[in-house]
Amino acid sequence: MLNTKLHYRFWVGISIILILYAVIKNFMIDPHMEGFLQHKTGFKQEFNLTVWLNVMYIHIAFACIAMAAGLYNFM
Repeated sequence: MLNTKLHYRFWVGISIILILYAVIKNFMIDPHMEGFLQHKTGFKQEFNLTVWLNVMYIHIAFACIAMAAGLYNFM
């Protein structure tokens, strides 16, 4: 029983760290994804940065929700 609780607490800690990292990195430190976009080259056409950022924010938010929901599934 103790071993199971220890494993669960370990995964709770890892999940919280990953969720906080994603939120802090993408919404506070680099909200315009400049670091990510610097690596993207060779665009065939121009894209709308505002729309792309909104889609990316939604993608990150749902990824964090999915990680929390997956963790809740094992309670």
